[in-house]
Amino acid sequence: MKESNIKGLILAAGRGSRMDQLTSEHPKCFTELGGKRLIDWQLESFDKVSINQIAIVTGYLKEQFDEYDLIKFNNENWQKTNMVSSLLRAASFIDSNTIISYSDIVFHKNALTNIIKHDGDIVLGYDKNWLNQWQLRFDDPKEDAESFEISDHNFVLDIGNEINSTDKVMGQYTGLFKLTPIGMEKIKKILCKLQDKQDSLDMTALFRLMIKEGIKISAAEINTDWFEIDTPNDLEIADKLYNSGQLKIS
Repeated sequence: MKESNIKGLILAAGRGSRMDQLTSEHPKCFTELGGKRLIDWQLESFDKVSINQIAIVTGYLKEQFDEYDLIKFNNENWQKTNMVSSLLRAASFIDSNTIISYSDIVFHKNALTNIIKHDGDIVLGYDKNWLNQWQLRFDDPKEDAESFEISDHNFVLDIGNEINSTDKVMGQYTGLFKLTPIGMEKIKKILCKLQDKQDSLDMTALFRLMIKEGIKISAAEINTDWFEIDTPNDLEIADKLYNSGQLKIS
């Protein structure tokens, strides 16, 4: 499969309240890391693997995205919903293989390449060496980390549950995943059974429900640099890593 046949979709509806005043006047992905907005880091990585057809789901301060020449969908109920609802707003866009990205992460282009190459209708990018990042960001990594277990054939067996220890956690989901049109249809079919829960579902909870229904979800190790910016402290850490050359996202 040629990388140029892949689309990109950025989920950027929420405010990111844990960023405090950093998102009081701008969307979360307008936060700057190393002098460049998070969204611009993402678009640069997409461009480097020839992903040029890109859509974004907006919500909070949606008018500020007008400067970007992107296909736009709007989650008008962004204050009361999660990313699953944002994904559904853009379901019509996923008529070919699509990389979906949370808007608050930065990543090296090879993260995209590794996910694209991996077969499957739903492919989650994960970081096997996740603990290094979590130890920098949290006093106790297990308070934020979630369960993640894969089979010998790289199918996800467990994701998104609370953990008591990091010992058996095989990685962390990065907020990057690939959907084929078939994968999107599988998601829509599951959500049809959960009409009353759709608004409250987060993405890992959805994946966990799909696994329980016997739907195969694959895992692709990204094996490259990435970082999640969820708090001002995350931004400070990422800035230091980038400026020292330890975070390679370009």
